[in-house]
Amino acid sequence: MKTVRTILAALTVLFGLAACKGNTEVKIDDKINIVDGSEVMSFEKSGGKSSVKFAASNPWKLELNSVWVEASRLSGPAGTFTVSFTIAQNETYEDREAQAQLVCGTVSKTFTFKQPAKARLYKVVAHRCGFLENGAAENSLTALQKTIDTHCYAAEVDVVWTADNDVLVCHPVDGKVNGLLPVQHTLAEIRAAGTLTDGSQMPSLGDFLKILADKEKNPLGTKVWLDIKGNSVDEYQKVMDRSAEIAKEYGACNLVEYLVPSGYADYKGIRTSLASNYGIEAAWNSKVDAPENYGANGWAQMPFGTLRASEYWPVTKYFDAGVRVSVYQTPSNKNSYSGLISDMFPYYDRVKAIFVNHPQYIIDELIKQGYAIE
Repeated sequence: MKTVRTILAALTVLFGLAACKGNTEVKIDDKINIVDGSEVMSFEKSGGKSSVKFAASNPWKLELNSVWVEASRLSGPAGTFTVSFTIAQNETYEDREAQAQLVCGTVSKTFTFKQPAKARLYKVVAHRCGFLENGAAENSLTALQKTIDTHCYAAEVDVVWTADNDVLVCHPVDGKVNGLLPVQHTLAEIRAAGTLTDGSQMPSLGDFLKILADKEKNPLGTKVWLDIKGNSVDEYQKVMDRSAEIAKEYGACNLVEYLVPSGYADYKGIRTSLASNYGIEAAWNSKVDAPENYGANGWAQMPFGTLRASEYWPVTKYFDAGVRVSVYQTPSNKNSYSGLISDMFPYYDRVKAIFVNHPQYIIDELIKQGYAIE
């Protein structure tokens, strides 16, 4: 009897195990395999379409984090699928990025979509805010806004230090503004002595930065180039130090760049200090010198005619040495740029900027000749 009972118990266990095994589903590991397409996709500002083909071992779903990206389907069973992504035109003035996450159980893949802003800045700088061309008062806030609206890389202005530790945007004549030496007079006193040609008061650097730091007024991030003025190296230092402090106060250090006078001998030192302490870029202005004298990643701001006639032409000698280059030419007549156009446009992609009195004219020529596309 004992033997029979033992055999029956063993059979019960075997049949029970078999029954359990028959009711258990075999689980397939979660897997996603990209068959065709990229996980990072770039689009033109006008938008477009792209697709990805993938194989999923189990049911999947697609999660989008932006309204400007659409997908042809958002879920499916196990299998191989092609999903098309449609990207809307970018009507903003900011580069943008979005993601789509493909999830299959415990695993996922992230697709990233990149798209440039509606418009770009041209690598053209407006001398004294381009007043000769746009008709606004020289260095005025109106001229600044017109420079921004032209999509220039920067507006260039002269700046001086005042006796009350402010920085005035102006064009000194023999070191004076409205007949006064800035270092001996306050901002208010200088303003009281005269106005701009449109009757508006002379702007301070702070007035400029209020506009530049305003995303609505300056959506593309046009900068200001500060041409440092003064009657001594000590005055240069004061205007550079105070300008950096003011830029920091406005949270606008990224919108300010300096043109350091050629007479300021320690260009390498001030450039390093400004970059380290404020994130402000600085060029050595009006100097055509050997590339090595600008230092690693230095910036040479040079008069085009002098550069073109120098031993350092062609400008590739600076590029090859790791020196950034901007050139300037400021004739009163826009028909005087033929040499600049023929000799510098071929380097447009590599040059930091072209600095002129007629920025719109130069931009139009760049577009016409295919060097810059809006």
